[in-house]
Amino acid sequence: MFPDLVPIAGMVTGVMITGLVTWCFVSVFRGPVGQALGRRIGGHHDHLEDDVLELRDAVAGLADDLRETQERLDFTERMLSAGSDRGAPVIEETGSTSTDGI
Repeated sequence: MFPDLVPIAGMVTGVMITGLVTWCFVSVFRGPVGQALGRRIGGHHDHLEDDVLELRDAVAGLADDLRETQERLDFTERMLSAGSDRGAPVIEETGSTSTDGI
């Protein structure tokens, strides 16, 4: 019927399919999938930042606990040294007790 229109129809169909595929790719990559890929490629890891913040808080808490424990140890050492100055029983290396001030 119109043999000259077959190549033109093929080209038009090819251009339409190419446009449709391009539009689909652009739609997908501009949406949440594309944003996730961009964050992944860019190195932004939100969940890692949250983990780091939690670990920093935990370390700060442990540092406070250690500081408090050191203060208690210092207090205990002062009390023990003050007690030995007053003649309280002192434990020797042999394990027996003696009274220095009595």
